[in-house]
Amino acid sequence: MLIILLASAFLLMLTAISSTAMGEDDQDEEEEEDPTFEETLEDASDTIKNDELLVIMGVVGITSLIIYIPMGIRAKQIRDMEDALPDVLNEIAENIRSGRSVESAFKEVADVRIDRLGWELKRASEEMLNTSFAAAMTAFAMRTGSRAIIRIISLVLIAVESGASLASVLEKIANELWGVYILKKDREAKSSTNASVILWGGAVFTPAIIGFILGIFTTRTSIDLDMSDFTPVFELFLMLLGFISIIMHGVAMGVLKQDLVRSPFFTWLPGFVYILVQETSGAFM
Repeated sequence: MLIILLASAFLLMLTAISSTAMGEDDQDEEEEEDPTFEETLEDASDTIKNDELLVIMGVVGITSLIIYIPMGIRAKQIRDMEDALPDVLNEIAENIRSGRSVESAFKEVADVRIDRLGWELKRASEEMLNTSFAAAMTAFAMRTGSRAIIRIISLVLIAVESGASLASVLEKIANELWGVYILKKDREAKSSTNASVILWGGAVFTPAIIGFILGIFTTRTSIDLDMSDFTPVFELFLMLLGFISIIMHGVAMGVLKQDLVRSPFFTWLPGFVYILVQETSGAFM
């Protein structure tokens, strides 16, 4: 994909060179003093400020990122609770088999855990003293916000109401969850690298490379090349590339809902990187 993008940029440059060269007479080259890095940063800042589309997308993108941060934190907490659940259920089952009451079995496991799941279990064990086991566990499941935990607690309550041993039910569910957990981690290990390459390659590295090439080309050659007509086209193309990259990342990692929330930021980021690198690349050569 990157090769295709670079090839497209190269063809556009050739087209621009040809049209410029045909419409202008030969001129003597004039030596100009190279701009400082501070001057190039000022030029880049002015270019970005004068680009209305980029400014609007920047405001929307940063706003979406601010909205995404608490959602991302909450989603991570839920994933951590779901990942820890097999161990917790096994430990509770062992405590019940050793002769402890249900409340003390939950409390003992909760006391050794310092994460969100441990805190919720401790609260559930305290609620069991004042309400029924079913009511306390239902409230616990709803507080976690995890659909998987809500389904699991529902299965536990149904099994207990039918007369099954709570310890046996917890052990069987924990073993099933271990299989799901292993498959989930295996999938994440295989797809995380590719998903990261797609996301950051499309949102940062590709626009940076294109901007660097065009920046060096327009500032370090004797050809008077006006890229103003091509900049809006590049921006729209790179914004589309950023949007596609974040969507593909969400599909690959199974977090499409969260990635849709922050998609405006990754739609804006490639255009920002492209202009920033294009305007400042001349200062490095």
